Amino acid sequence: VKLRDNWFSDREKILSLLLSDSLNGRKYRKDYLASWFGYMDEFLSSDGLITIKPFDQFSNFSRSTLEDNLNKGYEEIPSHPFFGLIEKYLTVLESVLLFEITFKKDLLEYLWDELDQKKEDLQVLSYDDLLLRLRNALVDGDRGDMLSDKLRDKYPIAMVDEFQDTDPNQYEIFRRIYAGNTESALFMIGDPKQSIYSFRGADVYSYLKAKRDAPEENTFDLERNFRSVPKLLEGFNTLFGEHGNPFILDRIAYDPVQPGMDEDHYEELSEHGESFPPIRFRSIPLGEEEQLNKGEAAELAAEDAAREIYRLIEEGKIEKITIGDTKVKAKDIAVLVRTHKQAALMSDVLREKGIKSVQYSQKSVFESEEARQLEIFLKAITEPTNESLITTALALPLTAYSANDL
Repeated sequence: VKLRDNWFSDREKILSLLLSDSLNGRKYRKDYLASWFGYMDEFLSSDGLITIKPFDQFSNFSRSTLEDNLNKGYEEIPSHPFFGLIEKYLTVLESVLLFEITFKKDLLEYLWDELDQKKEDLQVLSYDDLLLRLRNALVDGDRGDMLSDKLRDKYPIAMVDEFQDTDPNQYEIFRRIYAGNTESALFMIGDPKQSIYSFRGADVYSYLKAKRDAPEENTFDLERNFRSVPKLLEGFNTLFGEHGNPFILDRIAYDPVQPGMDEDHYEELSEHGESFPPIRFRSIPLGEEEQLNKGEAAELAAEDAAREIYRLIEEGKIEKITIGDTKVKAKDIAVLVRTHKQAALMSDVLREKGIKSVQYSQKSVFESEEARQLEIFLKAITEPTNESLITTALALPLTAYSANDL
């Protein structure tokens, strides 16, 4: 309650303190603060605060973070009770989150035991159960040999695509059925550099073991790439070839790739008639003693990318930047990111520049920020007498109300 009261009664004063000369201006930029203040409005309008994880920049309002960003020549951070309350809130929240982790661990252990009992009672098996039972049956001495013979007779040839995403049980099943038999064949197709499904149980070491188990004369590499322009492949070959161990694991090597066709078969990106470099690295300029945390760097990188995309599109309109004979358009541009959070950030900065974008992901639409806001909004409609819900709904970006409007 104190946190909420301090915020809404002294919001403008807190803003002026954070914009003071005593604090790192790169960290506490006016445009950053506008965004953070919107998040804080929404957060402090919510019910059950201690059960809600704050937004990422929440700790920037704490005394300790302010002290870390105090400029040289200043001994004291701007003073306001709100900053101390944020510090206390974070301390309490840490204890709550620790309890939550312990509770979840105990709950998972209980649920696994209950799940096994429930499946036994209902006489059902999960997909993982089927794999494990088949694997155990195949390693069961003579009976396992008989089973592998029957499976091999029924399926003399098997092909497994994306083999880098298999787990140890799956590989052991295939190995038991096909290894050492000259009248059958197992084709394993994969690239360990693309092993990205560890959360599903995929294990790149299963791929590496399979490659080690296969006779060398039966191992083949795809050396030609038909999807990328020759200059881009040349750039990749140079980039990864300069490092003796680019993927950390010794057994994952980078083999140079050749273009599938010559340059005449590809339309080239050019600027003012000159060939556009296929790979360019961009850096964030900093002073000698300036430092950035991960969040700040991500925001600056997204802004830089958005500026470059805006330039490409605008100069494409007047045919200064083209792909072959066609001017560059927004649909020709893609931004690759590692996380949904980075995708949302990139989308936001593009939107600020009037550039529409579409996010492609496997994430459910119900997990999106828009769905979360819509849920809050609909709850407020169904409970019009709930002042807290109404306040929260009105503070959402969905309503587009400013703090002054509210």
